[in-house]
Amino acid sequence: MKHDRFNFIENIKRVTGGPGGEVYLIIGDEKTALIDCGMSYCANNLIMNIKKELPAGRTLDYILVSHSHYDHMGGLPYLKQTWPSAIAVGSEYTNYLFEKPSTLKRIREISKEADESFIDSFKDDYGDFKYSPADDYSDEYVKIDRVVKQNDQISLGDETIVIHESPGHTNCSISFYLKKKRVLFPAETMGCLNPNGQMLMAILKSYKDSIESINKAKHIDADYIVSPHFGFVPENLKPKYFDLALETASEYKDFIVARNESGLSVEEILDEFIKEYWHGHIYNQQPFEAFRVNAYYSICTILNEFKDNPL
Repeated sequence: MKHDRFNFIENIKRVTGGPGGEVYLIIGDEKTALIDCGMSYCANNLIMNIKKELPAGRTLDYILVSHSHYDHMGGLPYLKQTWPSAIAVGSEYTNYLFEKPSTLKRIREISKEADESFIDSFKDDYGDFKYSPADDYSDEYVKIDRVVKQNDQISLGDETIVIHESPGHTNCSISFYLKKKRVLFPAETMGCLNPNGQMLMAILKSYKDSIESINKAKHIDADYIVSPHFGFVPENLKPKYFDLALETASEYKDFIVARNESGLSVEEILDEFIKEYWHGHIYNQQPFEAFRVNAYYSICTILNEFKDNPL
């Protein structure tokens, strides 16, 4: 797919610090907002990139967290240490999770494990840069300052960001829509495009919720779509982006249910799923272990919804 996925429109800046999670800075004439935070290991690079793009005399005003996974919120505590007045925005369930000591402990553990995996997997592609220790922060900075729900709006002055709840990938997933520029940042519930034009899905909480969220997103009137872990969707794929997501989700379901009905165990289904859908690292996607874990939980989720005797 020959397409410049990072050729953004005016005042949308890619500030990604390293592979594992894309991050975008939206610059309004009054306020600025960051969409997602990337992974903790590349927070130093992320902060440096934001400072380069912020207009003179401006600060970071909002940090929008699409969901609670480490690859989307790992940089949050480092950002809050750098810009204490920035308002972290997320769903009610993300706020609930961030208030649980057990969740904070698990975030720290999995971030460290995942960061080491990403550093090892992508070190040849991204060269040398200063990595952040995955646990060099205080839990007090992992919090949501403003809880948002469906159709809530955040004003940046000349731009308004509209919130769309998008459960399925997680219970806390939300999408962001730039009302003036008509740019949609769909949640990972709707899948992640890869450079080969394939959709990758991680249906970790609910297949049915995922389908409902995708169908809802189809009716958002967007001129541009920014796919998680990818960037701007090419013009030729934009009209069928959400249909591709629906087809992929259905394909995954049929693949998993058919093998379950043939008598395969979850581990055996996982082996076949990996053979069918793992194609190696394709720009800024997952290392193998992250793919394997997501595949396992997707299989369990789908079987719980579609087999006669749930796991």
